[in-house]
Amino acid sequence: MKSDNPSPFLAVRKMSKCPRVGNITKEQRDFLRPYIAYYCRLKARAREHPKPYSVFQSQLWLLWKDRFRSQLQPPDPADKSACEHWYTCRQKDLSAIIRTLEMWEPFYTTGHEREVAQRAKIRAKVANAAKKRSGQEVVSGEHIRRSERMSKPCKLVDNTEGDLP
Repeated sequence: MKSDNPSPFLAVRKMSKCPRVGNITKEQRDFLRPYIAYYCRLKARAREHPKPYSVFQSQLWLLWKDRFRSQLQPPDPADKSACEHWYTCRQKDLSAIIRTLEMWEPFYTTGHEREVAQRAKIRAKVANAAKKRSGQEVVSGEHIRRSERMSKPCKLVDNTEGDLP
C-alpha cells in the first residue's frame, strides 16, 4: 500500500549532500574567539529578541566569508540554486562551529593558560640555573637536596623527633 505523502527519509536522500566542515584551524578559532561572549549573550535572549541574534549571525557570516574565502570553494556561480544551497549549508556550518566553540572555549583557555604557566616556570628555572652557573655562589644550602644537607629526622619510641643514633 503506497501513500500519497512522500517519505521524509526519501526527501532527505534526494537532497544534495552538503560537505560539512571538519576540524577548524587554530587561525579560525582565534578569529571567532572575540565573538563567543557576545554570541552567548544574544543566544540567551534569542527567544525574546530574535532580531539581534539573526543580525549577528548574518554579520558574522559576512566576516567569516571575507576572511576565509580561499578555503570555502563555492560552486559555479552560474547555478543560482546550487549557490544558495551552498551558502545556506556554510552558514549552518558556521553556526555549528561557534556553538561548539562556545562549549569548548573554557577547555581551550584553561589548557592554554596551563601551558603558558608551565613554559614560564621552566624559563624561570633555566634562567635561575644560568645565574647560578655564571659565578654566583649557592647561599645557605639553596637548591641542595635536603638529604645532602642534614639527615632525615625520625620518630623515636617516645614519639619525639630526633636524629638517628
